[in-house]
Amino acid sequence: MTSPAQQLLRNIGKYNFEHTKNDEQYYARRTNVSKIPTYVRTEKEITQKRNSKLDLNSLLIGNPDCTFLIKVTGDSMTKAGINTGDIILVDRSIKAKTGNIVVATINNKLLVKRLILNENGIELLSENDSFPNIKIKESDKFNIWGVVKSIIKQV
Repeated sequence: MTSPAQQLLRNIGKYNFEHTKNDEQYYARRTNVSKIPTYVRTEKEITQKRNSKLDLNSLLIGNPDCTFLIKVTGDSMTKAGINTGDIILVDRSIKAKTGNIVVATINNKLLVKRLILNENGIELLSENDSFPNIKIKESDKFNIWGVVKSIIKQV
């Protein structure tokens, strides 16, 4: 039986994820994103910077084997600037620390929350007053999938 989190990752395969059956992890394949021309504004006009192109792979992805994208649904992180329809770029290679926004599972439920680690344990904070914060209990099945590094928004 697959968990809802595993089903979600399988459903977003269009973002170039590979599933390895041996360790139940998902890895992003590095894809070639077209290099985008870089423009410079001068006092009189906007011109293309000579031979300059912005490579989104190198700009956004530090470790391609541990990076994946998730399309967000829900309003629990609106004060952090994360809204329904946004795409978050998540890096599994970064060790999560207090204050990071993380993608985590609690009892097979996938969440995006702000991580708080302290002497009282682990807490996941919502960035919307309408949603409760979550205190992780010893009985919970809890796993941090990665740290959110970027938010991609549609305009």
